[in-house]
Amino acid sequence: MEGIDYLVLTAANSSQASGYRRHLADRKRDGQLAGVAQCWVIADPNTNRLGSGGATLVALLRIVEDLARRQTSTSDFVELLSGQRMIVIHSGGESRRLGVYASEGKIFAPLPCQAGPENRPATLFDLILGNLRRLQPPREGHLLIASGDALLSWEGSPPNLGKGDVVGLFFPGTPSLGARHGVFRLALDGHVVDYQQKPDAGDSRRQRTAAASEVAFIDSGIVSFRPSVCAQLLSMAGARLRRGRVEQSGGLLHDLISGRCPGVDLYREILVAMSPRHNRTSYLLEMEQAGVLAHGDRVQRRRLSGLFSAIHGNRLQAESLPCCDFLHLDTIDDLLDSVTTLNRTGQRHGFRNLHRALVRGQRVHNEAVVYNSVIDAESVQLGQRVFIESSHIRGKSVSLPGRNVVVGWPREAGFRLALPENWSLVCLPVRGKKWAAMAFGGEDDFKTPRQDGGSFGNAPMDEFLGMHHIPPERIWTRNHMPETLHNAKLWTIGTIEEALRGVLWMCRTEGKEASHRPDGWLESRRVCAAHLMRIVDHSRIIDGRAEIQRLVEIEQIGARLADEPRLAASRIVDQIRGRKEACNAVAQLNGLLSPSTAPLVRARAAKLVESIGKKFPAAFRGLMHVSEKQLSRVAFDAIAEAVQRQIATAESPREAAILPDQVCWATCPARLDLAGGWSDTPPICTELGGAVVNSAIMLNGQYPIQVIAKLSDEPKIALSSIDLGHRIEITDAQSALEYREPGDWAALPKAALVLSGICPRTPKQSLKSCLKTLGGGLELTLFSALPKGSGLGTSSILGAAVLACLARVVGEPVGREALIARTSVLEQMLTTGGGWQDQVGGITHGTKLAQTAPGPEQIPSIRWTGLDMSADPEFASRVLLYFTGQTRLAKNILQNIVGRYLARDSDALRIIDQLKDEAARMKESLDRGDLSAFAAGVDRYWELKKGLDPGATNDSIERILARVDKYLVGKVLPGAGGGGFIFMVARDREAAQKVRQLLNASPPNPHARFFDFEVDHQGLHVTVL
Repeated sequence: MEGIDYLVLTAANSSQASGYRRHLADRKRDGQLAGVAQCWVIADPNTNRLGSGGATLVALLRIVEDLARRQTSTSDFVELLSGQRMIVIHSGGESRRLGVYASEGKIFAPLPCQAGPENRPATLFDLILGNLRRLQPPREGHLLIASGDALLSWEGSPPNLGKGDVVGLFFPGTPSLGARHGVFRLALDGHVVDYQQKPDAGDSRRQRTAAASEVAFIDSGIVSFRPSVCAQLLSMAGARLRRGRVEQSGGLLHDLISGRCPGVDLYREILVAMSPRHNRTSYLLEMEQAGVLAHGDRVQRRRLSGLFSAIHGNRLQAESLPCCDFLHLDTIDDLLDSVTTLNRTGQRHGFRNLHRALVRGQRVHNEAVVYNSVIDAESVQLGQRVFIESSHIRGKSVSLPGRNVVVGWPREAGFRLALPENWSLVCLPVRGKKWAAMAFGGEDDFKTPRQDGGSFGNAPMDEFLGMHHIPPERIWTRNHMPETLHNAKLWTIGTIEEALRGVLWMCRTEGKEASHRPDGWLESRRVCAAHLMRIVDHSRIIDGRAEIQRLVEIEQIGARLADEPRLAASRIVDQIRGRKEACNAVAQLNGLLSPSTAPLVRARAAKLVESIGKKFPAAFRGLMHVSEKQLSRVAFDAIAEAVQRQIATAESPREAAILPDQVCWATCPARLDLAGGWSDTPPICTELGGAVVNSAIMLNGQYPIQVIAKLSDEPKIALSSIDLGHRIEITDAQSALEYREPGDWAALPKAALVLSGICPRTPKQSLKSCLKTLGGGLELTLFSALPKGSGLGTSSILGAAVLACLARVVGEPVGREALIARTSVLEQMLTTGGGWQDQVGGITHGTKLAQTAPGPEQIPSIRWTGLDMSADPEFASRVLLYFTGQTRLAKNILQNIVGRYLARDSDALRIIDQLKDEAARMKESLDRGDLSAFAAGVDRYWELKKGLDPGATNDSIERILARVDKYLVGKVLPGAGGGGFIFMVARDREAAQKVRQLLNASPPNPHARFFDFEVDHQGLHVTVL
């Protein structure tokens, strides 16, 4: 997905713009705007409404001003804008027909679903931007424009935006729907014949050419302008680029910003000007008919003529959005239709009732939708087509009979919430820590003057004024102001009680209080909706909604663990305020710690309780199934259980399949990891899938890992380690089962013997009986030419070799996939808990990319690269493998990283995603034989390892690297790091020789040395001699 150079939101005024900036800042902090270089909000000036076309021109002006400061030598707008991906989302309308979101802006109206990397509650903006990101810009760049109140969701490949100078996207719909929007008229070959803005339904039928009967090609509001057209618009509007500066010499831009001309509509004036049907005369006539051009207004005629001349010759292209769903939040009915009825948009984006909501008490709700809300009442009566959002409602009862919308009801409101049918209510915090509330009917449009039948409460406005003896001049106090509901001073400013008391009486249409106007209401401080938009406190709206979400989320922690796989423990801990909430959270999680819970959910719950308890120690007292000290063990035992569930183990003793005088011999190369390590570790790979690139390598021409097994006459098991010089004898089952201490060299062969079914699984079973079935005792000899903690996968590969050797002893055919899985179980039995990449790297030959899909059965698919870096002359001359002389056990490292993952640490998740991406890139680099890209990938791998675990390096390692770093273009410590080997890629052959000379001349310790290595093409080899 390509990045966005400029993302611009337009706003109706400076107050709304401040709210938009807060929303965008929150998203930038949470990573939801990744890839967006510049993110701006541009508000209409106080002097004038710019219109969508005027706001587009101002946005373009600000963009070229910014670019000109960066590219001072450019003297042409087209060159300046070339290659830029610019998106403008028009969101500065007054939303008069959807009053509940008019003040804060429909673009940030919440929707009952989730969005973003952390599954935060979604708004219309989040879904719109997600769709716009799917549209690939033309090679030369473009300006992409969209409407902030319309969500278009389509299936299949996105349309081609490179076919015309201006490309509009359309979807098929009914002529009646087209009458509310723009409509394209297409010829049979698909090119645009005409573009009309809001034609009547009959006209759109008559104008149809390529469409089937009763179908109109409806403008989606998404339009792409090439840089050349953007340059024409800027020049037409009076902008000039001179010596790296953008200047305005009068013109349309100057008139718009200064308020000297009416706003320009993008669709009605600019797109219509591009219609092939028009010439200048017909265009100006249509503008007169649309009310844009008054008869005799020479100045406006000159402006529109200049606009037409500048852009009319451009090719207007229309492209279809395949299988498109259209959600338009224009009216109360639109809002109710979008969330209370079954529709494809809701299904596609996961709209869900009671999303982030709590409804307590006896409730009856028929198709009501409640989200981002808490309702705590004894009785909740909700009828059909009821919508409640961003509200914290308390009291004895709630009564909303149907077709009601309630937004922003605050916790401190001391009133009973009850509205008549088809009424809506919004509570708005305003500056000075005050409140306002607005109530209105579903049929009220806030636009129509009362003299023309404008309504309030679904009845003529004059009827309301007359019923309550309110003189119109007390409601509309300015001369020449249109007497609309938008301009009516009906809404009281004060405390929340004063604000609600000043509005709820208006909704009472029946009973003895129907005509009662509160005393003092006419004398109270009242404002109109137009003024409210300028004084709303957007931070309090956002903070209030966030507090409701917090209250809901800390009551639903268990469900969130299941629903939100990337939910960070730190986010939950940060949401908890005080001991009481912490104890409640642990009480919720108690049930998830029981053995009946799915293992990985149990592991995550244990880590979350541990995180909560670190901040609120008193919360540990509520633990029921485990103690505080057992939480970490519970988590890792659960992971081991999840891994072991997938492997069928031997339940009964087995007979030997070799003769007493035969020897079973297994040899294996070591593993050199080049990309993706840690993504293969349970439960990371189980839940996200893993991807690694590694090589099977021989060291100094030898296989460094070998295992020998031979039957013996005595009824015992003898374990020997040639490299360590140790030997022990096992004569009873209890001794064989003592394998959970990874510091014990014999733990690995003991666990392998149990896993293979040669030794008993419980102390109650008899070892002698098992050996009698086997056909004698067993001598098992291990050899590793590598020290433990070398970073080359020694332990896991040795475990795989032991398992393979024992399987051959009892005649069990074990394939590659089974051996990989069985070795993972062995690691869990040893409590070291490693991933699958070590055994994949050792038992499978060559250099390869191994990948797994999420799921309990981790079966890697393997794709080999054709390059042998030890045989390629250029690679071989520049790669080095150096043993540092210090080792480190990977267990604590692994526990730390898995712990970060279980806590859903956001940085850890990001790094894991990058590790997997880097594995794919590394495979491509090797396939191309691109040594530079290979070296850069190795270096990035090292940085990612250190980001995941700072302990991957230490002072000793850094001192070694500092001595040779100027000769290197890539380096990494294989495995967990912190010691063991360093893999280095030198700048050239001479640099490689210099590194050898420096470290050979003065090694950091007596054990440090270079190893020659070569890529092995055999992998695990088991023979019987």
